Amino acid sequence: MCAMQPDTANAARGRLAAKRRKHRIVRFIMWIGVAFLVLFSMALGYEILVFVGVLPVPDCLPGDLLYPRVVTKLTQAGVISSDERLLFFVSSSPFSMRSGSLCTDQRAIAYEMQGDRLQVWSANFDEIADLHWQLGWIGIPEFSIANSTITVTKTDGSWFTLGVYSEPTTGRCRFKEVLQEQWESARKQAPSAPATAISQD
Repeated sequence: MCAMQPDTANAARGRLAAKRRKHRIVRFIMWIGVAFLVLFSMALGYEILVFVGVLPVPDCLPGDLLYPRVVTKLTQAGVISSDERLLFFVSSSPFSMRSGSLCTDQRAIAYEMQGDRLQVWSANFDEIADLHWQLGWIGIPEFSIANSTITVTKTDGSWFTLGVYSEPTTGRCRFKEVLQEQWESARKQAPSAPATAISQD
């Protein structure tokens, strides 16, 4: 049997190494493709669940940008009435509609599912004595773990809080401004009412 010449052996090893590199590159590209398909499928699935009303929108959005089925679900649950126009909606979690904050053309609303029982806190705008804004404790509006809140104090002394994701001045959420506008409009109809302004820490 003839021994393989050194040059021939080196050439064979070089071809084998090149083939292995090619296989590694192909596998790497395939893994990237699989990862992309998984992420795309997850994003598509999430959008479908939001569309059918199983999941809420993950942020603060004006009512006219909400999927109609989300509004329908809130109405059927008794959170808002059929004669109210939803101006802004904030879900407390991107994965559940069990709690949230709303501003309609008639009132400010917070709701939460406590077990199987729906708890709703609300105040018509002419019932609001004070609004107090507090930024989330981390202090970074877009990433605050402790959501920013607006405390609604009613004229009878009772109060509740509205959870708001982001600082309105970032342009991502006008919940605070819209709430202020609706409150001012209602108070202007009462001549003896004092000037309105949302206080802030």
